[in-house]
This record gives sequence, structure tokens and C-alpha cells, in this order.
Amino acid sequence: MEMKYPLGESEFARIREQGELYVDKTALVYDLVDQGHYYQFVRPSRFGKTLLISTIEAYLQGRKELFKGLAIEQLEKEWRQHPVLRMDFSHIHFGSRDDLNAAVDHIFSGWEQLYGITPEEASEYGGDHCIRFQRIIERAHEQTGEYVAVLVDEYEKPVRDAMLKKDRELVEEVIRDLMGIFTLLKAMGEHTCLIFMSGTTNILLANIFSGLNNLNNISMFDDFVALCGVTETELHRDLEPAVAQLAQAHGQTLEQCYEALSQHCGGYRLSDVRNEFIYNPYSLMQVLAHQEFQHYWYNKETMAYIRASMEASRYAPSNPEDICADHSQLMQPWEPLSNPIALCFQGGIFTLWESDGANSRMWSETMRLRLPNEEARYAFEQIKEGLPEPKKFTPR
Repeated sequence: MEMKYPLGESEFARIREQGELYVDKTALVYDLVDQGHYYQFVRPSRFGKTLLISTIEAYLQGRKELFKGLAIEQLEKEWRQHPVLRMDFSHIHFGSRDDLNAAVDHIFSGWEQLYGITPEEASEYGGDHCIRFQRIIERAHEQTGEYVAVLVDEYEKPVRDAMLKKDRELVEEVIRDLMGIFTLLKAMGEHTCLIFMSGTTNILLANIFSGLNNLNNISMFDDFVALCGVTETELHRDLEPAVAQLAQAHGQTLEQCYEALSQHCGGYRLSDVRNEFIYNPYSLMQVLAHQEFQHYWYNKETMAYIRASMEASRYAPSNPEDICADHSQLMQPWEPLSNPIALCFQGGIFTLWESDGANSRMWSETMRLRLPNEEARYAFEQIKEGLPEPKKFTPR
């Protein structure tokens, strides 16, 4: 049977219903829900975050039929039907503060209608997003008798869009608005079973989540590093027939083709303990589907904030194969546009290479970075093109 690839599709339910390829991450999803409550997760654009969130959504909604034959089918015994509040900012362009308020109002209005909160009742809150969100969560819990899951995709996109307008006042206003939406989640523990916030960068999120200080950032945790992307094991387990076809099309042996894929879109190492490399899933699926090694991943719009950071700091590494930073520089929140090294790492341009210490969890440990593959090298060259001569830069 010919393999059907999920090209341009990131919704778990549609992928399963259409019989498209799904690399099984459900054992990790089960562990994620079972082991914690509040999560923050950072991965590059087009790396599978939306698919991950839609998988969690389907699981918590109890849609057992979608998980037939997957690992979680044997792990989950109850299949409870939780209310899921999913907020997706990834496809919205935020050109002004009004855009954010309109987007949130549209999302909240849909939830209010679902759980029987009338427009008259909602109007009593005076447009206060925090109070509206609180009441929605409480009502969903009351009506269903089940704890609520809150899933947010691209939580920082409104801030990134504001940053690109180079309007500091707008950035601060957007941050305040997001704080008003998300801060209440800390106090919603008695009504919720999971808070999961995924994004493309950690920039400025200390401000957004100043009241939500119990978020567990698992972006570099060994147990969850493979939540997004395709591991070496998964590539060989699930995709070897497709790799064999690609090898035949290019006159390569199977081993040569695996190496070519690694050089083109593999090479990501996001934990200093887990040595297994991860492949960019978007590029990998495109190469296997079209049987051509082209630069599929780079997108000018999604990489604009990295270029803006290099412009603002006048820093672009001249030798991207020899960069050093410590753990805190890579994952701690930063002021907008002030740390292109962190943005390049979080954005998938750089990856871990090796470290100088024995404990990858030590904040002071020095990490060496490099370009993981040819896709990342191409993206880096496109971002740097036409930038002024860089100055010497030391991350704060």
C-alpha cells in the first residue's frame, strides 16, 4: 500500500481519519498527562507542535477510536471525556492590540456559547478577558463534571508580531493583555487537569507568565525531547519502505540514503543526555513524498523575528559551527531582539553539539552549538543575507 503523507495537515483527527502517516508519539503524550499539570514547551516553527496539541486534545476528549493500534490504546484504561479549551494563535496576524483582543473575543465567544454563557452574562464582565476565561473554565467543569484541559498553540506569536513592528509600547501593551488572559490559570488548579502552552520562542515569556510561575518548561527534558520531530529509531521503524523508495530514485544504497537524510534535515540534538538525533518532520515528509532534496523548511515570514534580532543587535555569527552558550542563555527569557543566539537555537537554526560539563541541568554549563543540517544552513544564510557588518556580541 502506498504511504500517504500528512503534507500540510497538522490535525491528528484528520490524519488518522484519512489514513495518513502518523509517527506514534502517544506513549509520550500519556506520560505527559499522567506525570504533570502545568507545562511550557518550545520548538521551532513547522516542527509538529500543532499536531502534538491536537493529539493531546483528541486523547483528553476520549476519542478512543482515533488511537486504534497506537501505543496509548494499551496504556489508557478509562478514556474519560474532558472538556478541552484550545487556543491557537499560529494562524492569526497581530498587527495591533485590537487584533489580539478581537481574536481572544472570538475564541471566548465560541466557548461561552458551547457552555451556555449568554452574551448578556458575558457582558457583565465588562470585557475583562481574565474574568471571562475564569468563568468559562468554571462552567465547563460544572457542566461536564470533568476537569478541564487548556491547550495554547503559539502563545507568544502576538508578542513576536508586535516586536517586528519595532514599537516598544505596543509590545508592552500586548504583554499586559496576554498576562490578563493567562495569569488566572495558576488559580484554576481545582478545575483543570492540564495546562499546556507551546511556542516557538521563550522570549519575554517571564513577563507574560509572571503570575504563572509553576509552568514546567520541558523543552530540554530528556523524557520529552522527542515529543516533536522524528527520531532515528522512529525513522527506521516507521519509514524504512519510504526511505528505500527514495534511495532507489536517487541511485543510492539504503545506508547512503539514511546518511543523506541526516545531512539534509536531521542532526537535531535538544538534550545533552539523549544522544539520538531528531529529524525536522516537515522537511522529512516533504523529501519522502516528493523524492527530492530541496529546501522545504525555510519560510521568510516565520524567520523574520530572528533576522530582526540580528539586525537590532548587529550580531550574526561568522562561524556558526563554533558557538558557545550556557543553558540559561539558551532557554531563559530575554528582552525582545536582544539575544539572536537564543532565538537561533529555539528557532531550529542551531542545535546542541556537545558540552563542557557532566551535568546538562547545570545553568552554568557551557554548551557548544552548530548548524544541524543543510536545511538549517540554508535558512541561516537567507536570514543573514544583506545584513550590515556584525559587531562583537556577548549575550547578557
